[in-house]
Amino acid sequence: MFIKRSFQIAFSAFIVLLLLNQALNQHLENLIAILLLLPALIASYSAIMHLDFVKKPAFLLVVTVLCTALNLLLLLYVALRFQINDVSDPLNVQIKATELLHGNQNWHSNFDGSQEYFYVYPNLVFFTILISKVMVFAQSVGLSIQLALRLMNFFLLAMVTIFTLLTSWRLSKNIRALASTAVILLFYPVMYLYPNMVTYTDTWAISCTTVVFYLVAVVLTSQRRLVIVGANLALILVYGLLYAIKPNMVILLPAVLSLIFMTFFLKMPEKWRVVLIAISLALGIVMATMTTKSLASSNGYSQSAQKKIALPTTHWINMGLNPFGSSGKGAYDSNDESLDIERKLEKKTYLTMDSIKDRLQMLGLAGWFKLALDKSQTLLGTPLFGFGRYASGYDQAPGYYLHHQVMLTTFFTIIATTTVLLVGGQLLIKVWQPYENQPITTNQRAFTYLIGLAAIGLTIFHTFIWEVEPRYFLPMLYPVITLIGMVGGVQRLPALKIVQLQVNVNWTKLLVWPIASILFLELTLSSAKSIPGIAYGNMEYPIRLEILQPVKAPVELRFSLPVPETVNVLKVNIRPEPGQRVSLSTGQQLIPRNGHYTLEKRFAANQNVEIFIHRDDTKTKRPLILYRQPPLYKQLFHGSSVTIDGQRYYLPYEMDIYDRKPFELLDVNNSPVLR
Repeated sequence: MFIKRSFQIAFSAFIVLLLLNQALNQHLENLIAILLLLPALIASYSAIMHLDFVKKPAFLLVVTVLCTALNLLLLLYVALRFQINDVSDPLNVQIKATELLHGNQNWHSNFDGSQEYFYVYPNLVFFTILISKVMVFAQSVGLSIQLALRLMNFFLLAMVTIFTLLTSWRLSKNIRALASTAVILLFYPVMYLYPNMVTYTDTWAISCTTVVFYLVAVVLTSQRRLVIVGANLALILVYGLLYAIKPNMVILLPAVLSLIFMTFFLKMPEKWRVVLIAISLALGIVMATMTTKSLASSNGYSQSAQKKIALPTTHWINMGLNPFGSSGKGAYDSNDESLDIERKLEKKTYLTMDSIKDRLQMLGLAGWFKLALDKSQTLLGTPLFGFGRYASGYDQAPGYYLHHQVMLTTFFTIIATTTVLLVGGQLLIKVWQPYENQPITTNQRAFTYLIGLAAIGLTIFHTFIWEVEPRYFLPMLYPVITLIGMVGGVQRLPALKIVQLQVNVNWTKLLVWPIASILFLELTLSSAKSIPGIAYGNMEYPIRLEILQPVKAPVELRFSLPVPETVNVLKVNIRPEPGQRVSLSTGQQLIPRNGHYTLEKRFAANQNVEIFIHRDDTKTKRPLILYRQPPLYKQLFHGSSVTIDGQRYYLPYEMDIYDRKPFELLDVNNSPVLR
């Protein structure tokens, strides 16, 4: 009983932390709208469940099929129509994968002119090789590489939906639980998470984690030995792939080992199945370690160079203890990284350990816990919605979205947070009372324990020990928020029954909450329209290739910049110089301001803006900084180019849709660097 109660308390504390962080992260208007939506949805659900046809299996099956179909169509639409011009790490990976495709196996490429990117971050080598193999496959079947990567993202996102539903069915064998899971996934689809709109490790990690948990469910529930053996073999392969792509998911192994301890003390019949799962996970790590080293070496990656350049483990712990990180408390910090790279080169890595000791002493025990709580806000509370996560750099997006991206971001944030709070609240009740009359099955209990232990472990790891980023919890997010559908749905919760008794008294009361919710939601979304956003432009890409290059430019340069949507501000990101003028074809000059040239003017959609740059050789002494198009499979930059010394160069510029706030308030170039 002590072990069971300890888990219930710990998992409940995690759920409460998740719900509080989600709620407190919202603006006041959003939070009021959410608090109105919650009782409205509960009341509507209780009223709907009174209808006899809703309880029929045929109806629930139709709901499941429709929700799943809409979910998959939505994911496909987003994968094909929304694409962010990948920045930083994702772009590094794609450029190197393209080079591998063309036989260039030189991994010694400078990052920002100083560091060896893939030797500083060796965990990305396997993923880069994996993406290059996808590119090879695309060429072999006649697909363009960009279309292949988009379809790859769609299939990975679709796997999250499909395998979550399969897991729910495997554990419950109940159509109501399946329908409940399908509805949750429809209101909280994977497209809300911004890393899934770029080609990076997170999409693969979320998908592989979902498959891992499905295979765990098969091992826990199957009565056929052949199926159990096959599921464990598949588990070795899938978990090995997951570990190779996202090493922090090693947390699943100590979670399973803790579950073994619990099963023996609680005398659970699944204990030997859990032991098999633990063995499979351990073999997966061994297989991943051996395979990735061999694969990396065969693709020209030097293991000896990695030992010389790769940062020590203490680097990530040191950043995790930084209360003043450039990307947030305990998050990635460029100063810590630069210092640790220098310490590595000078063979003074002990200075990083000294920094850890100093920070622990400075924080003290109370400060350490306070920092962990602040980091939990980043890990569990920061919205992770692809819509609006990066305000610029869209390679492709519908015009309506560009015009209303802030309003739509607010809407998706409200819906997603409401879903998390509603599902999390029900899960909190089920932790203590899984069913009202019918006890939870033992394999469902074991599965719940495993998810709970892994979620708690991952949270502790990234809040108390390691550096933190919002996307680090993504692999465990969907198992947690869909747990209510996976392990239950047979009986309605006591809280819902209480509400049901109240709303049955008077149908008029049932309409009050939904109407009030819709009205306040409309007011909240309307207020969000006044916030400015970036429509278009050539972003600054902080990647290892020297895309920004100094150029000895001729006296006059001309660029033609497309205007896909009506905008109000044009900013040309070249530094002002004496004797240099930037103007439109009409002769109207852009104003030098804060290191760039700006013009506030309404530019109509579907036209080209002609930009002229005139440089007086007698006064301008420094070269012009322009973008150089790298040898990549997709076009990074918009607008016409100029050819200088046989190289094509593009103009750094941005366009702002709104004119209600000064352009300088936007902080686009300081978007968080993905790690």
